[in-house]
Amino acid sequence: MQAIDPHGRVCYVNLSWRKALGYTAEEAAQLTIWDVIHPSQHEHCRQQLTELWTGKTAYNLATKLLTRDGRLLIVNGNLAYHSQIGQTSWVFGFFRDVTLVAQAMHNAQSYRHQLETLSHMGQLVTSSLNMEEVLQRVLDEVTGLVAAEGVAVLLLEGDELVFVAVSGPGTRGLLHTRMPAHKGVAGHVLQTGQSMNVTSRATSNVPLYEEVEKVSGFVTQTMLAVPIILEQGVIGVLEAAHSQPLPFTADALPLLESASHWAAIAIHNAMLYEKEREQYQQLHQSQAHLVQAEKMAALGRLSSSVAHEINNPIQAIQGCMTLAVEELAQAAVPIPEEVETYLGIVQTELMRVAEMCSRLRDFYEPAADAAEAIQISSLIEEVLALMHRTIADSNITTHCQWAADLPIVWGNSNQLKQVFLNLVLNALDAMPHGGELHITAEYVKITLAGNHRTQPATRIIFRDTGEGISPEILPHLFEPFVTSKMAGSGLGLSTSYGIIQDHHGQIQVESRLGQGTTFVIDLPVG
Repeated sequence: MQAIDPHGRVCYVNLSWRKALGYTAEEAAQLTIWDVIHPSQHEHCRQQLTELWTGKTAYNLATKLLTRDGRLLIVNGNLAYHSQIGQTSWVFGFFRDVTLVAQAMHNAQSYRHQLETLSHMGQLVTSSLNMEEVLQRVLDEVTGLVAAEGVAVLLLEGDELVFVAVSGPGTRGLLHTRMPAHKGVAGHVLQTGQSMNVTSRATSNVPLYEEVEKVSGFVTQTMLAVPIILEQGVIGVLEAAHSQPLPFTADALPLLESASHWAAIAIHNAMLYEKEREQYQQLHQSQAHLVQAEKMAALGRLSSSVAHEINNPIQAIQGCMTLAVEELAQAAVPIPEEVETYLGIVQTELMRVAEMCSRLRDFYEPAADAAEAIQISSLIEEVLALMHRTIADSNITTHCQWAADLPIVWGNSNQLKQVFLNLVLNALDAMPHGGELHITAEYVKITLAGNHRTQPATRIIFRDTGEGISPEILPHLFEPFVTSKMAGSGLGLSTSYGIIQDHHGQIQVESRLGQGTTFVIDLPVG
């Protein structure tokens, strides 16, 4: 209970008032009401007092007081004007301390907001299977949840940590930035699997990684960092930071740990989805290869049978032609020049048909030579040396790039040389007015159709800047008799496909009209 005069001087306070605010009776007698009312409440209190001096009464008046040692006291009470003839007028107030109640209400509201935010994070995690999109949404919630200037998710890739999602003004320029996995607070959390609360940059026992700060221009003073954990262990770190020496609230760290749990679920879901998508693509690729292989086998059997049936009458015709030419040579009658021309054309075309039949048989059953160790770059250089003059005359520039770690491939050098020669000839035909042919070879790890185990391989890429192949022809390009050339037989690429299949490899093609064509060959090592 207290009483004040019209000048705001404290005229009377009871023992409870002195205990609550921490003043002695002598100290209280020297105070004015403005010494104990919180500055934020001065204007409001002046308005209330102005009305009270007119004789009004105020009920359930809430205000904030400051104790002698600077603590905040929240009170609620009633105030009334008291006046007696010949005596000073007073305003009497009766208050009760509701600080704990107010704090409890504030905490309840804060916890409610936190629970709603965490619940919303759970909804966000199931809203999309795009990891970066979900993490970004989660971080936007976390930034407000822990009142941080910057929040970031770093994931482990090899021996580096990568910023895959960031939020807040303190993270500008950090997205996709990389840092060593053993450096800074993030590196320490990654290695120990324990959360960290850096209350002061100067006193931190783990130095902050300054190279990241150079990228963002944000100098961290206080930081929270928690691990992101999946079944296989710690896969990343969730960080929150201030650029001012402001401590995080006591509940900020457990909140951040809860958020890291949702981040881990989002990452796990995305990884499962990506794995399923890859398996589906592999299954689709396997089915396509099986269909192609069966199609090629059927066409091969048909081609071999047709070639055999055609070859027999061709041999008979060639025999008869030889006998006819001999008979005419022995005759005394001179042979007209036109007849000799016609006979020559017939013999030439018969040889051409016979050669095509031979190629059809080879397509079905290519010649089996012993396997040998092959340096792919040397084999391609031999083909280019063989075609050097033709390439130069066609106004085509070749660019070759071989990786330093190219492994040895075991196979049939003659057959592979035929494949590379076919691809060079196709590139020349695709660039009648000149262009560029880029050939590269590199070491890769591949997963072949029907086999989920990865294995080392040499990848050879032929890329030209030619006319490209029409979308209608492209899906059937490796089938016999399918060609985009005016004078082509359509057997070169189908034969090449069979050779690569015999070497347990795979060949693929990409092309766009007017932009060129790319052939990619993967040959397993060993």
